[in-house]
Amino acid sequence: MRALPPGRGVVLRGSSSAVHALARAGRVRIARELIALPSATSPAYLVEDDAVPLALLCTAFLSVPPGLVRLAGPAGGLLRVGALAGRSRLVRLVLRSRIAVGWRV
Repeated sequence: MRALPPGRGVVLRGSSSAVHALARAGRVRIARELIALPSATSPAYLVEDDAVPLALLCTAFLSVPPGLVRLAGPAGGLLRVGALAGRSRLVRLVLRSRIAVGWRV
């Protein structure tokens, strides 16, 4: 990464701590940090690392998968808890898979 010229765009993926370590080592300024769900290697959703977008994802976009009718009540409860918990910094720290977009300085 150090071979890239300053100003070149960079995308990093991994755990939150790994992304920040790579950014420091590679002299990358992070412009956006996204939570990757379910993981950074195969994300189905990318959501801004902020309470409001995470809560919106849980309330408006995520749903109980078809075929899990018997689990709809508990799974729906988990989504509601996720929407409330998304406002907590602790929950965002637990969701560690990240994709960061920035540029080389």
